[in-house]
Amino acid sequence: MAQTSSSKTNQNQKDITELTDTLETLQTMRAILFALNPSETRIATQVAKDIAMIVTDLLLRVVFQIGETNIHTPTLQSIIAYIRNLMETRSKHMRQAIPGPLLIAWYDLSDLLSFMQNEPEIRITNKKARQLIDLAFDTAAWACKQLTTELLDRNKIGFKDRNSVTHTSE
Repeated sequence: MAQTSSSKTNQNQKDITELTDTLETLQTMRAILFALNPSETRIATQVAKDIAMIVTDLLLRVVFQIGETNIHTPTLQSIIAYIRNLMETRSKHMRQAIPGPLLIAWYDLSDLLSFMQNEPEIRITNKKARQLIDLAFDTAAWACKQLTTELLDRNKIGFKDRNSVTHTSE
């Protein structure tokens, strides 16, 4: 048991370190995008592809930690489906619900990735790449909450219930 607890703590520390590195990378990408000329679609397209990989990696990390499994053929669509399945069948393992706009943005990104695979000559505008960077930040925030919130006991997940906190009146 002690090794399991220790390895879980080490994994959480590793996840926090990797999330911090990811956020720093996203900050750098955002700076690049703001410095770009709107006509430089080649760089914006490459940044968009990198952002898509970051979002996919973040979601895979959640699947591995919460679902305690690996997806053998990870596509963004299959990862999203697996996370939604986790929420429906084993909702006690999910520490925070997926906000609707974030879920829709993941599906839009999945569609964009499919389109980019079918049409390799497609170019992404700087504006769209900036929208994707915002999506990556939102995904990182959601993943951070999923990966760092600890179980309070076997029945409760997440933060302490407000009703359980003692109140003092002045």
